[in-house]
Amino acid sequence: MKKRINNLAIIGILLIMMGACGCERFSGKVVAEVNGEDITTKDLEEAMRMKLSSQLVQGVISPLALQRLKEEVLSEAINGLLIEQRAEKLSIKVSKQEIDDSLAELKESYEGSASSGVLVGIKINDAQWKKYFKKRRLYEKVIEKDVYDRISVSEEEVREFYVANRARYRSETTIRLAQIVVDDEGKAQRMLVKIEQGEDFTTIAKKESIAPEGANGGDLGFISRGEMPPAIDQVAFTLTPGKISAVIKSPYGFHILKVLERREQVADSFESAKERVITDLKEIKGEEAFQLWLANIRKSAEIKINKDVVEAFMSAKYQDHKLPEGS
Repeated sequence: MKKRINNLAIIGILLIMMGACGCERFSGKVVAEVNGEDITTKDLEEAMRMKLSSQLVQGVISPLALQRLKEEVLSEAINGLLIEQRAEKLSIKVSKQEIDDSLAELKESYEGSASSGVLVGIKINDAQWKKYFKKRRLYEKVIEKDVYDRISVSEEEVREFYVANRARYRSETTIRLAQIVVDDEGKAQRMLVKIEQGEDFTTIAKKESIAPEGANGGDLGFISRGEMPPAIDQVAFTLTPGKISAVIKSPYGFHILKVLERREQVADSFESAKERVITDLKEIKGEEAFQLWLANIRKSAEIKINKDVVEAFMSAKYQDHKLPEGS
């Protein structure tokens, strides 16, 4: 199982180790000792900065929200250090190549997308991202080895889960769609009249459509809901095979649609859904196992809390409950 580490607690833990903080009010004071290793107020202030920045918090933060955030940060700092200690015991390492690949993948996923401003808004530089990815991969490897690699599911469990969750395992309704796209509404209306009068849709598409699939008579093949622009999607799935749409405007031009074939949603058989069922069941069991594993390593650890320093940290406030300047 590779797609396992999507636990929100892990994301929180990861933020502990990132960033640099200009808040030196309590810097260096030991908040907690975990198996002989210190967590300082500087660690917690760094985590606070990264948490606030990563959540793109704007404006004033309520005192109650700030208090809860600080409590989370302390708990996650302890969890993070315990996982690092476990990684050292298991001799688990993360290579530079793994870190560089993760950063490159992150940048590629946002480049040119509508979410490209997110990376700028978060205000985390490359060095901080690399630190994040090193920690994330380290935690993944520890949890893979200690938790997920030990998970198994029986044939009986898989069948029971399938029966109890049949609604999750259904093939989507799909349509085989053809379209003609032109950049002039009047031209599109004239072509629609010709089609309604009996001229061949495929021939017109090959001759007039500006879309790439025009060479194939406008045939897009089978599509599912959500694959086309909303204006197209909403109309296409209301058409029955052989029917022609009115002219539809989209950011790409003016469209005439024709549904060639329709496949209705059907329940997947157990055999066809089996691999997905196994994956889903392992992820559910893995989440439960992770929480139990984390509770056990905390229980077996020697954790000492400096209550006076914790109280001072909890009572300290950012100015007006805002992210400090320079964040």
